[in-house]
Amino acid sequence: MPTSATGKRRVTRNGFTLIELMVVIAILGVAASAVVLTGLPSGPTPRQEAETLGARLSAARTLAITANTDTALLLTPSGYRFETRGPQGWQSPLATRRAPVLAAHDWPAGMQVDARIEGGGRLRFDATGLATPATISIGNVRVSVSAAGEIDVQ
Repeated sequence: MPTSATGKRRVTRNGFTLIELMVVIAILGVAASAVVLTGLPSGPTPRQEAETLGARLSAARTLAITANTDTALLLTPSGYRFETRGPQGWQSPLATRRAPVLAAHDWPAGMQVDARIEGGGRLRFDATGLATPATISIGNVRVSVSAAGEIDVQ
């Protein structure tokens, strides 16, 4: 067994120190975060847009029932807005202090939207909650509204 010039034994240790292990774990953590962040989509997904539209349609139906007035969704090429029927006809925008969730909404760039509304025009909820049947496809997700006013996101 070798000894040093001072007569003490030389101790050799195999393995890593705690500091070295912590540095490696920190580097792996930073690399993993970079991979995860670059893989996330930059905007809302079709599923998120469909869920948002479904929730807003439900709010519009509730408003139609509670305010005892017709409420409608009007689709435009760039997005959609909600309207309510008043003495002078359809009034827009509907977003008020009572219903800020019904503000106009623009589709994200590149979002594919296709709508089939029975009779064309507006998707309308009346004061009893009945609706104009419609199917709105956002990407590969469908939002269906039955004549009974039931809203389904598939």
